[in-house]
Amino acid sequence: MRAGATLAALVALVAFCALGANGNIFDPHKQFTITQRLRDPGTGHTWMNFSDSVHSLGRWVAVGTISANGYRGMCRMYYDAGDGLKLMATLTDPKGELGDNFGIQVYVFERNTVPHVAV
Repeated sequence: MRAGATLAALVALVAFCALGANGNIFDPHKQFTITQRLRDPGTGHTWMNFSDSVHSLGRWVAVGTISANGYRGMCRMYYDAGDGLKLMATLTDPKGELGDNFGIQVYVFERNTVPHVAV
C-alpha cells in the first residue's frame, strides 16, 4: 500500500509538470461535498457523487473517487487561478495495479514549494 502511495505521488509530480487541459469547473468559493457535480472539460462527462475525498492546500484542490475509471479509481487536481477552478492533472490507475481503494483518500502537500498529491 505504501508503494502505491509513493508511486501515486511520483505520478502526480510528473502530471503537474505536464499541465493538462483546463476549464472552469465550478465556483471555488462553494463548499465541496460528496454530492457535488464535477464536469470533465476534456470529455464532457459529468459524474454524480464524484468525490469520495476532497483536500485542498492554498489554491490547489484534489478530488478523488473510486467509482470512476471503471471502478479503478481516479484523482483530479485543480488550481484556483482566481476566475474559477482549472483542471490541471488527472491521475488514474488504468490497469488496476494500485489497489481497490485508489482515489478513496487524497491529500495535497508541498515539498520544497512544489505541490504534490498522495492518493
